[in-house]
Order: sequence, then structure tokens, then C-alpha cells
Amino acid sequence: MKVFLIVLFCIQQPDLNLDDTCVTEIQREPYNNISECMYSLSQVKLRAREVPNLYTTGFCTTKNIESA
Repeated sequence: MKVFLIVLFCIQQPDLNLDDTCVTEIQREPYNNISECMYSLSQVKLRAREVPNLYTTGFCTTKNIESA
């Protein structure tokens, strides 16, 4: 089982179309555990704080990955 990070970035800008307000970013590189994933999310959120009117949230999810 691997852990993946999904991050949502939303910008508060009145002249943007509602459909263009938020973007979802799926990190394709898996983490070995939830702790690593949550740490990475905290680092992303910390860097995103430097951008005005940008709001960030995210979550970690586990998936079964079968090797071929």
C-alpha cells in the first residue's frame, strides 16, 4: 500500500470564472507512510502562504498498487 498526496489550490480573485478558481494537483510520487505525506503537505502549504490570495488544502490517501 502506498500513500499519495492530493493538494487543492484556490485563488480568491473576483474577476476569475468560478470554474477557474481552484486547481487539484495529484502528486504522482508515492510516500511510504501517512507521516511523510502529511509533512510534505505542510511544506507545500507553507510555501503557498507566500502567494497573496492563494488558499491551499490537501489530504493523503492510501491506494493498493500492484506491481506488473
